Amino acid sequence: QKSAVSYVVRNPAVEEYFKHDGLRTVLCSYAMQASTPKWLGYATLGTIPCLVDAVTAHAEDLDWSDINDFQDVVEVVQYLGRAMADSDCLNTPKDVTGLPFSIIPRDTEHTIRDAIRGQDDAFIQDMLEFGMIYGEQVRHDHRLFFEAFRNNRIQGL
Repeated sequence: QKSAVSYVVRNPAVEEYFKHDGLRTVLCSYAMQASTPKWLGYATLGTIPCLVDAVTAHAEDLDWSDINDFQDVVEVVQYLGRAMADSDCLNTPKDVTGLPFSIIPRDTEHTIRDAIRGQDDAFIQDMLEFGMIYGEQVRHDHRLFFEAFRNNRIQGL
């Protein structure tokens, strides 16, 4: 699937690298995740660009059969939250050749600072607004989850 951003943002230097949407996805994965699958790559089948990926632990479902009370659910959710937080940290590519990593900013803090230079107040306001909206969405999702949980509407629990 072509990136929605690629239809709007025009940058000839970046567009040169992103002629294949699989490459775009691979580079973004390496740029934003702490753990990128070893076999992540891209190919073209006929004229269709494809992403190639290994089956990860995230693709498998957990065995919930021994989780029978609320405290067990809380404990598992805490462990899963920590695991996901660790897997979503920035990555340093290792043992990968042939990918144009030069277009990925290596110093996130400097990249962000340069992008907002002179607009600190607007950036802070945007972050506050995002946090408030996101917090409200999380509270809403939390209410929906526990309503479903309390009313036994989550299959398998």
